[in-house]
Amino acid sequence: MASKYMSKKIASIIEITIIYLIFVVIAFKTYSKHKIVNIQQNWNQHKSNPLLIPVANVFGKKSSNMFTGIIGTITNNLFKKTKTYFYFIFGLFNKIFGQFGISINEIRNLTKPIRLFFKSATLMFYKELSKGMIGVTYSMNKIRNSMRRSVSGFYMTFQTLMTMNMSLQSMMNSPLIPISKQFLPALDWITSGLNIVSPTPPTYCFGENTILYTKKGPTYIQDLQLSDVLENNNYIISIHTFVNNHDMYNYNGIIVSGSHMVSENNSWIRISKSKYSYKVEYQKPYIYCLSTSKHLIQINNIDFSDFSESSDSILNHQINTIILKKLNNCNSKHIINTQYPTYIEHGIDGNIHIKINNYWNKVRNIKIGDTIHNKKVLGVIKVNPIYLNIYMYKGKYIFSGNVKIYENNVWLNVCDSIYSKIIYN
Repeated sequence: MASKYMSKKIASIIEITIIYLIFVVIAFKTYSKHKIVNIQQNWNQHKSNPLLIPVANVFGKKSSNMFTGIIGTITNNLFKKTKTYFYFIFGLFNKIFGQFGISINEIRNLTKPIRLFFKSATLMFYKELSKGMIGVTYSMNKIRNSMRRSVSGFYMTFQTLMTMNMSLQSMMNSPLIPISKQFLPALDWITSGLNIVSPTPPTYCFGENTILYTKKGPTYIQDLQLSDVLENNNYIISIHTFVNNHDMYNYNGIIVSGSHMVSENNSWIRISKSKYSYKVEYQKPYIYCLSTSKHLIQINNIDFSDFSESSDSILNHQINTIILKKLNNCNSKHIINTQYPTYIEHGIDGNIHIKINNYWNKVRNIKIGDTIHNKKVLGVIKVNPIYLNIYMYKGKYIFSGNVKIYENNVWLNVCDSIYSKIIYN
């Protein structure tokens, strides 16, 4: 390794020395061309004593000229043959690069039609694009001007839609629905909706000790929790407990209220109208019901509806309209109802304080029999919030979107209030 390193070092020094001497030769030849010519003539005349030539030729001259002449002569004699090789090598390079230049020119001549084609195509594309952009710009200006002129037209359309909306709401508040209720039995849900807000609402409930099957096994209905899952992956939305002040029936051994719906022969009927049910004296203080994700409660292979009876968002919207109509006294006030809920349940945060039995207490502590605003509590409903849209009202109250509030002399849903903001946790 050391010998290779030394050899490379010596070779590098020789190359640098040769390049330096070539540079010196070129410089001196350029600077004192006529001096070197005189030295060469004197060299030919005094071949017998060449060492005296530099002295004889530069005698009486300036010291700088003498040094230039001596160096130029010695360099010329030392590298005379080398220059010949260099001339030959550089001549070859010159020929090679010359051939390269000729080849490149030939290639340029061959590709000239292609270059001209692409040039003309690019120019044509640019012209067409320019024309297109001019057209687009012109069209956009036309559209902008048309839209400016059409603001009044859009405003008129908006006002027309608002008028239509008011007219439809007026129709909903008109006697058409009660008339339809009497003459269209298929609209039995309207009767149910109107009865929801009647002074003595029906209750769709079961007697205590009714057994339902959950993933953890058979469970009494009064012992169910919101976290339980019924068979067939039927999730519990809400759990209802009410005072027993309704007619109760025995339907195939199941104690259930007469207003509850059951599936018979692929159709839904009220328990009280079924030929398989009969009225019983039920002495227990409470009755129970559920709302489920499938709106179905299966007991002993019998399909009962759940408490809400509906998963149709359009139908739920109509039920809410009926409720709001009742709360607003069926007058000409505009009913605001924009939501179409999948689940019609509604609830409030259990930590909200209200006056119970003339004392402030949390909602979660309400019990059946308590007094709120001089009214007896007839039932308690626990709702699973993950199935509802939850809102923050006026920055401090938490309600589900379906809760009804009295605001600016109108009853409306919380979700439609300008003071409500939806929350996701």
